[in-house]
Amino acid sequence: MTIYQYIRTYGKYTLKEKEFNEVDNVIFSCLSYLDFECQNITLKEAAEIYFSKNPNKGIKYNIAALRNAIRVLENCMKENRYKDIKIIHYKKVYTKKTQFQAVSFLLDTDLVYVSFSGTNHLISGWEEDFVMAYRFPVEAQRLAIYYLNKNYLFSNQKLIIGGHSKGGNLAIISAMYTISFIRKKIIRIYSNDGLGITKEQLESINYQKIKNRVVKIIPDYSVVGLLLFSDSYKVIQSTNKSILSHNPNSWKVERGHFIDKNLSNFSIIVGKSFEVWLDKYDREEKKKFVECLFDVFRKLEIESLNDFKQKKKLVFNMIIESRNVDDIVKQMLKDLVDTIGKCYLEYHKDQKARRKGK
Repeated sequence: MTIYQYIRTYGKYTLKEKEFNEVDNVIFSCLSYLDFECQNITLKEAAEIYFSKNPNKGIKYNIAALRNAIRVLENCMKENRYKDIKIIHYKKVYTKKTQFQAVSFLLDTDLVYVSFSGTNHLISGWEEDFVMAYRFPVEAQRLAIYYLNKNYLFSNQKLIIGGHSKGGNLAIISAMYTISFIRKKIIRIYSNDGLGITKEQLESINYQKIKNRVVKIIPDYSVVGLLLFSDSYKVIQSTNKSILSHNPNSWKVERGHFIDKNLSNFSIIVGKSFEVWLDKYDREEKKKFVECLFDVFRKLEIESLNDFKQKKKLVFNMIIESRNVDDIVKQMLKDLVDTIGKCYLEYHKDQKARRKGK
């Protein structure tokens, strides 16, 4: 099954009839990409408002994560399992330096799923992802911690916290640094192919306090989920390969759970290669690289992924050819391109071996 088929097959069962599981977690993490500019209404009511404001004809022009979220919402709004769940504490903060979005789902009177959104099409969000490699906390991480503290300090509800992509990182960080009274109420933390955390955070006392409650799920061809650092993960089967496996609509479900799989050679190489690249440069060098890269984006008036697709050659040429760019930045860019090339050589080698095996 896909997650859509899971919704249609198990949607007739309420969460009391069939317990919340890892697939439900991914479904709610997908929904946080949507603008729910409403509070204390059911998911069905929110969906009706959303689709009245966002006609279906615009779906194909959105990024993959948002297209997937729209399809998830279309399916969930019809099913007993999801349609009457209340949406609470929706929050969105978009600035030139941060992209943060979160929403909570009242699963039962005493149980809430807190969902942090991944990065959308805005370059400000992608810049924040890069900055995570050398700075803690970034603004989205501060906002995630504040979100838990503000909304759940005086609540007696148990919490499940999750997110996809960058949202997975925010789920872990918010749980690590929330007030201890709230942390005790957290029963599970899901990172769904989420960015890892820094080595310092992974080795910290705060992480040790939540470690046993963290469930990191990555597809067998993961890229994003292997960036930065993690101590363990559950590998599942995806029908997509390389970066396309990041989309949850490709994750395979059987009997209400994701299908286990071994990590591909491609992903093993990705994880090791980017770890080497990150370890090779110190904090100040990483900072220079990110600041230079995104200064170029600003000079070229790149504000979204669509702008970047049109001007990506200009970005690399501008960095490599500029006399004002530090030599270490140029070297880091060349090393990054070499690293990506090495990963995709392994990908093609892996695919060739699979075809021969068939």
